[in-house]
Amino acid sequence: MTVKADFNPQEWEQLLEAPVIAGMYISMSSPSLLGSIGESMSIAKTLAASLQQAVGNELLTALLADFQNKESAKLAKPQFESKDPVQLKQAMTDRLSGAVDLLNQKASPEEAQGIRQWLYQVALNAATATKEGGFLSIGAVRVSDAEKAALVELSGIFGVDAVLPVE
Repeated sequence: MTVKADFNPQEWEQLLEAPVIAGMYISMSSPSLLGSIGESMSIAKTLAASLQQAVGNELLTALLADFQNKESAKLAKPQFESKDPVQLKQAMTDRLSGAVDLLNQKASPEEAQGIRQWLYQVALNAATATKEGGFLSIGAVRVSDAEKAALVELSGIFGVDAVLPVE
């Protein structure tokens, strides 16, 4: 069983940022103002709903508990130096890969797999939160091709099977 105390403060912050970055990565893949708002709300809803699903994964339970605490939740707001989309996406994937490496090193295989799957679910929920494209929702799709590509990329980083929604 892995606990929060097994991580130093920087490592813990890295884990706290991971679900937010996963959702941000989806938002960046197909940017729109309304889409970003819906995707951000989806991340928050997923975090709130996940607490009941974390039974048996002490590490995930500890992460989710920190999202419930205002002070520790502030640590989950990633800061990036670059505003360039290409550099920003690279920085995001680097941080996500680092979080996965950290999980794989310090957590039990079952806990790490559960959290990696949960991170993918956060991204999937963000991708399906709003319709993309079209005009006044005519011709819009639930998940754009760019979001599907981002989900496939994230599934590779997280080491989980890509589950792509069908229209």
